Amino acid sequence: MAHDPNNQHPNGPPLSKPLGKPMQNIYPAQQPPAAPPWGAPPPPPLPKPVGGSRLTPTGPGPVPIQPPVPLWRSMPPTGPGQQLGGYVVAGTNVKPVPYTPPRETPTIVIQGLYSHFEKTGFTLSIPDLRIYPGELTYIGGPSGSGKSTLIRMLALETEIERGQLHILDRNVGALSAHARDDLRGGGITYIPQKGLGLIDILTPVECIRRLLYDFEGIPLDEGARRAEVGLTKARLLRERFEATIKTLSGGEWARVAIGKAYAAERPICLSDEILPALDEESRINTVDLFQDLAAEGYTVVVIAHQPNLMDRFHRVILLENGHIKSDLRYSPLVRGPAQQP
Repeated sequence: MAHDPNNQHPNGPPLSKPLGKPMQNIYPAQQPPAAPPWGAPPPPPLPKPVGGSRLTPTGPGPVPIQPPVPLWRSMPPTGPGQQLGGYVVAGTNVKPVPYTPPRETPTIVIQGLYSHFEKTGFTLSIPDLRIYPGELTYIGGPSGSGKSTLIRMLALETEIERGQLHILDRNVGALSAHARDDLRGGGITYIPQKGLGLIDILTPVECIRRLLYDFEGIPLDEGARRAEVGLTKARLLRERFEATIKTLSGGEWARVAIGKAYAAERPICLSDEILPALDEESRINTVDLFQDLAAEGYTVVVIAHQPNLMDRFHRVILLENGHIKSDLRYSPLVRGPAQQP
């Protein structure tokens, strides 16, 4: 069969054969909200999905690319405690309360999880954990508490020894290897700590469109369009779209990774300790972007060890010695730049 020159990366050999199939929508498609005006609070969340699904644009034709949303350093001057659209400015003392689950179908369910690792002697034991769409969840704890082990299990990179894991209403333990790959490739965007899952010799647009082609068979021109939409929503400057990723700053790497989550439209985004490598301003900006992603109905789980940022997450789960030590909720959320002393 003749080679199609359109299915070729411009800087390399032909792309690999697409892997798996896209997941089927299980709730009506929704139109992402327009970017708020300069200095405005983020838009209200869309109606939350039941059980999780892709967030796909409605109607024919491309989704218009909105101008970058300004960061909250441009927010009109307010004092600590003033509430804007469900958020409060940094410096507000928001008290956590015990977590109460929403009236939603969870996208991730763990029941009776038990995994013992002979080499290290570590045991992860979680009797029951349910994670919901439209929420930004922080999972923390001291080194060796099991948080990275847990996120790799949720990303389907590590198998559990005993218990059940359901993702998007699918019992992972009952799936074939091919079906697991389809679930991972169609339902989860995983941002690992090392390299953030990016190909650093490519540009942000090339990297994302290659991912969309390899795993979902999306044509390269459509993949490029979706990459630009995602990178714009992640507030990467347009002049950086065609810069090689290895030349970007740490904060820009994080924007590309989150732009990839928008472009892939997979209902779950998992991030494994990407904050420690960033400076404090970039950490805050990155968490603000995760807040925006959750506001559009995505399930966002972030592994972190930054206690000073906990009040920027809807839910904070702390692990200790392989067990859940506490599970708290923050409402409203803190947002925007840290207050200067």
